[in-house]
Amino acid sequence: MKKVLQAILMSIAMAFTLFCLIGVYMDFAFRGQMAFTHYRFTKMVIGALFIGIGFGAPTFVYQSERLPHPIKALIHMGMGLTVYLAVAFFEGWIDGAHFWPQLFVQVGTCFVIYLGFVLYYRHQAKTLTQALQKKKH
Repeated sequence: MKKVLQAILMSIAMAFTLFCLIGVYMDFAFRGQMAFTHYRFTKMVIGALFIGIGFGAPTFVYQSERLPHPIKALIHMGMGLTVYLAVAFFEGWIDGAHFWPQLFVQVGTCFVIYLGFVLYYRHQAKTLTQALQKKKH
């Protein structure tokens, strides 16, 4: 349970960081003309919080030894992307006029982040294995 809570907190932190970085980019892209009325900014922050929880909470599947890793990844990404897409549609981050390009970029970004974690943890496992083998000899 402690690992899942840590994953949720890390995921929320990542969601907020990306939200801020993308917000700065969008502010420059719109030349400082972004307007937040009717609590739009607050709604987007709450949406980022839900996205963090949506990607962090499903990490519990990685504690199971019975499921193969591709199924774990499918469950994790399936749940995370479901929450992400619900928030993205609700917030208007994906609109009808540019649906497919926006969907591709946003979902692609999620997979790039996931791939980064996979590569990081694979490297960590390799380093630990090498350290254990050196200790044996």
